[in-house]
Amino acid sequence: MSGMETIATTLKKSFNSAFAEIFSENQISVNSTREVPVFKPMQIIAVIGLTGDLQGSIFLGCDHKEGLDLGKELWNEQGISTDPSSGESIMRSVLAEFSNQIGGRALMYLQEGGTDCNMTPPTVFTGSYIHSELCQAVIRFTHILSGSFGEAHLHIEIKNIKKMDKNS
Repeated sequence: MSGMETIATTLKKSFNSAFAEIFSENQISVNSTREVPVFKPMQIIAVIGLTGDLQGSIFLGCDHKEGLDLGKELWNEQGISTDPSSGESIMRSVLAEFSNQIGGRALMYLQEGGTDCNMTPPTVFTGSYIHSELCQAVIRFTHILSGSFGEAHLHIEIKNIKKMDKNS
């Protein structure tokens, strides 16, 4: 296995473990996850930047209905009642928080393996056709998480790997 394949496999394992744990800890059931070749345009996306040995972005996105359902499911599991008019705010907050938790947990696993990374705070975008892609990404993968809330897409793009550059 090449160095790039090893890093891609490590990234996938780290992020798969992280999102499974974060959803489980928040009592959000995920019925299935599957890798897909393309990150489709969404209506709401939380973006986190990666810096350090790996440079790139983490995207967690879904359509409006799934975002609302995910927010309601989380709030209901936590015993928090929600005002229907606050749906947009809840949806943005939940996606930002989940992306932050998933990114933080995955980076913890990567750091345990010797990869030094940091991340930016999440930025949330909403609209009717949001698609984001880094130019010249060297590693790119998307997983779809399916549950009672619908589907959420976790997309990772790495455009630079400093650690590999140092070892080349």
